[in-house]
Amino acid sequence: FRRWAALAAAQSDSCDRVSAVANWNKATRHALTWRVECRNGEVFLIPEDQARSVRAQFDPNATLEDRKKFGALLTIAQPVSAMWKSFDEGLAIATCENVLERAAVDRSSFSGEGLWSIAKDDEGGLATIIRDYSANNAFGGTLSGKYQCIVHATDGSVVSLKTRDALGVHRVL
Repeated sequence: FRRWAALAAAQSDSCDRVSAVANWNKATRHALTWRVECRNGEVFLIPEDQARSVRAQFDPNATLEDRKKFGALLTIAQPVSAMWKSFDEGLAIATCENVLERAAVDRSSFSGEGLWSIAKDDEGGLATIIRDYSANNAFGGTLSGKYQCIVHATDGSVVSLKTRDALGVHRVL
C-alpha cells in the first residue's frame, strides 16, 4: 500500500510533489502508517485505512470487497503541520498550571515562574512544556522546582505532568 499512501498525500493541495515514502517509525503491525515527504517540506502520516481507501478508489485491480469496505472512507490527507495550526501555547501552559495548582497542598501558593520552553514532537502531535514553579508544602515551607507537562497538539489535553524538586520527581498525572 506504499504507493497508495503516496497518492493519498499527493491529493492534498499542501503537497506539491511526493519525494519519499517509508514506513513510519512508530507504525506497528496492527496500525500500519506511512510517512510521506513532499518536495515542499510538508510531511504526511497516512494510516492503512486511508491508503486502502485511495486504492479502492483508483486501482482497477481492487477487489469488490475492498471497494465496498474502503471506497467511502476517502478523505483528503492533512499534513502534520496542520495539527499545530490550532495549538495555543498560552492555553496549553494555563491548562498545565491549572492541573498542577489543583494538585498542590496549598492551592493559592502555586505560581509558575519565569520563562518556559516548549518542544514539539511534530509527528507524535505532542508538546512538552518545561517551566519553573513554586508552592508551599504542608508545613508552610516553599518548595521550588520544575514541571514537565506533555499536552496533545490538537485539543490541548494534558497527557502527562511531572514535577522535580528537592524531594525528588513526582508524577502528578
